[in-house]
Amino acid sequence: MANRLGKTLRGYLAREITVGFIGGLSLFTFILLTARIIEMVDLVLSRGVPALAVARLFALILPTFLELTTPVAGLLGVLVAFGRFAADGELIALRAAGISWRTMLRPVLLFGAAAALGTLGVAMFIRPWANRAITETVYELAKAKAAAALRPRVFNSDFGGVVIYVVSNSTETGVLDGILVADDRDEDSRTAVFAASGRVLADEPARRIRLQLHDGTTVTRHRAADSYDVTSFGSLEVGLDVARELNALSTGGPLDASDMFFGELIDAFRSGGAMRAAASLELHRKLAFSVAAFIFSLLGVPLAATASRGVRGRGLALSIAAAFLYYLLLSAGVVLSRTNGVPAGLGFWVPNAVFACATTYMISRLARDHPPLPTVPGSWRPFRRRIAPTGSA
Repeated sequence: MANRLGKTLRGYLAREITVGFIGGLSLFTFILLTARIIEMVDLVLSRGVPALAVARLFALILPTFLELTTPVAGLLGVLVAFGRFAADGELIALRAAGISWRTMLRPVLLFGAAAALGTLGVAMFIRPWANRAITETVYELAKAKAAAALRPRVFNSDFGGVVIYVVSNSTETGVLDGILVADDRDEDSRTAVFAASGRVLADEPARRIRLQLHDGTTVTRHRAADSYDVTSFGSLEVGLDVARELNALSTGGPLDASDMFFGELIDAFRSGGAMRAAASLELHRKLAFSVAAFIFSLLGVPLAATASRGVRGRGLALSIAAAFLYYLLLSAGVVLSRTNGVPAGLGFWVPNAVFACATTYMISRLARDHPPLPTVPGSWRPFRRRIAPTGSA
């Protein structure tokens, strides 16, 4: 058994890490999703959006948060597993049996590599697919909402600054008769539109909803000049913001770097132009988060080596602290890269470099059977004994 983990021990360690990882992933993802859950409940209860459609949107936004929470969950899983070993004295027993730290690190290396590949897969393929699916789902819901929202002889105000009144709405032909539109979206003017007829149209290429009006008049009041313009028209189109609440759950806007698959990012980077910088930044971000998942998994071992009672609570606190420090360094690096001419990708790699150096240092000390962090100097040890809780060794 010397210097190798038995099958039973490997399975036990893998099970403990996996359980902690899944629990941490669920907890951290739920915390980040709390605000979105409130928005979704409001969509069902107040906006009349079908619950199944909201559940679909909920599932589609998960990859965005999994990309962020996987590294921290990996740290928690390893920390809880090895922390329990340390608290129960099992690490001492394993070392006494001749099993080195390097041997115990092998399952963690495999787990960290799996977490990194999983994070990379989510970032490169699953998240772009989910973002596009969100855009499509929001558009389909918007079309259905536009048709259902125009109730006859009711002032319909679910269009983001536009109020619409129709005398009749034919469910068979989709033709609207006797239309009044009050458009207050422009800060400098207010427009009222009177039209004999119209219909709701879907602009499929642009993924937008428009109200097409026929044979009417527009009256525009200019607030600054306190004047009016009256214009007659044969045909007029008014854009409708029917997905304002839904867009809060999506990435919105045209296709950007975060919506691109790996091959598309490479093509955008090679093609140059306006998308080159955005594609480069997105590639660095995705790769950096994937490497972070590997580093955080290894970091859990030295942090757990000093664990005591209350492993789960201590592991959660250390994981949150590490995540906070990591994302603090990440934010500082990104800000510096945008304001001080630092290379675009460097801001994403500085936190990884800091955590990788710290992890390597602590693991190297463990390999020499030293505490992960330097002990308190000898002159301070009497003071430590004086402040130690009663009954502590």
